[in-house]
Amino acid sequence: MNRFQKLSLLYALIVLALTAPIALTGILQPVPRDGEVLWYWPTLFYHYAASPLNAICGLIFLGVAVLWIVAVRARAVNRGVITIAFVFSLVTSGLMCWGSLPVFATNYRHIASASLAGQVYQLGVLFPPNPAESSYIVSECDSLGLACAAHYLYEVGQPDFAELPQWLADPIAHTLTLRVGAQTIYTYRP
Repeated sequence: MNRFQKLSLLYALIVLALTAPIALTGILQPVPRDGEVLWYWPTLFYHYAASPLNAICGLIFLGVAVLWIVAVRARAVNRGVITIAFVFSLVTSGLMCWGSLPVFATNYRHIASASLAGQVYQLGVLFPPNPAESSYIVSECDSLGLACAAHYLYEVGQPDFAELPQWLADPIAHTLTLRVGAQTIYTYRP
């Protein structure tokens, strides 16, 4: 393998490593659904990284496309390898775009975490296209914070971010409290 082929292989591995989690999370479960189990960290990675990685993948695609056009016009020896890289870039860029579309429709943001009785409770906010439908979400997770069950807190009402919400655990009362400033907004009893 020559140097160009090694670089092409490295490029393919990097693009696959970036594309696979975004595309899979975007296709399988881009947004925590009420009462369903989700993998919290891939969901979080998806919502924070889909747009930047999509842009990077698109820029790489444009660079490979330029190389491909130059190689075809110049009748370069490595034209076949560059064509494979071009097709691969086209497919992965398409997967990234398709997989990241739900981020533009409904976005999720992590607010805070709290531990109580060996479990991790993640507090987040869901931002759908209609701002009046925004709501807090509590994800009740295992001790590692990986597998979680999402619970929408519709009864709390629309999130207000005049101040950053606090998510506080009370091990004595076995409750979690959502507090904004000095006001207690909601008490969650697992």
